[in-house]
Amino acid sequence: MSLQQIKRAKTVPSLPKDSEDWFRSFLLSDYLQLAQQVNALHTAFQAFQLTTVAGNANKAVVFTFPYADTNYSMSGMADWNTTLFFSAKAVGGFTVNFGTVSPGNNNVTIITVR
Repeated sequence: MSLQQIKRAKTVPSLPKDSEDWFRSFLLSDYLQLAQQVNALHTAFQAFQLTTVAGNANKAVVFTFPYADTNYSMSGMADWNTTLFFSAKAVGGFTVNFGTVSPGNNNVTIITVR
């Protein structure tokens, strides 16, 4: 499920006098939909903290939870002065490439959005 398909939140109404029936209805209809939406949010974003060693020109990213297809976007930031570009995009991950090789034990933060 893509991020664009996630629905707006519902406001929980005040409890009517017959709260037991309202609660049962809430669990059967609204709560199950809410749980599905939360699960969709969990799979819509993935974040990675990668560690590089001196001389690395790229780093493979393997998804914790593979996507169903390649309809996702990536963004990242390194903690040294370099540019990032992405290649080998697949359902199970991709490769992040560095314009300037890693000067030492550095970090790269990557986020994906589906």
